[in-house]
Amino acid sequence: MGWLKFVEAGRAIHCIRDPNTAYPIPVCMEEVEGIVSVAKYVLVVEKETVFQRLANDSFCDRNHCIVITGRGYPDVPTRRFLRYLVDQLQLPVYCLVDSDPYGFDILTTYKFGSMTWHMMQN
Repeated sequence: MGWLKFVEAGRAIHCIRDPNTAYPIPVCMEEVEGIVSVAKYVLVVEKETVFQRLANDSFCDRNHCIVITGRGYPDVPTRRFLRYLVDQLQLPVYCLVDSDPYGFDILTTYKFGSMTWHMMQN
């Protein structure tokens, strides 16, 4: 959700029209193009309940940001979309996770990828 607009497989996604409405993460990044944003930063949240609370509180309206959640451990499409946003928009990324080993593991998964992926590359 947030201040973002892009085209996925020929279908326009206009998050900007209602920045507090959630949209699914694109699965195939090769079909994403024409990304436009007026956001000041990207906020990644660990838990979907926090994501929903931010949506209910109109967080994006007041903060001009993009909010993403992987609902716990992020899947590959979520991580790829976040990387795409960073590369295309050059925005800072902040991550809101629990202050426990699982939260830090999720943070490092966003930053560095999963251990499974790294082990498959060797």
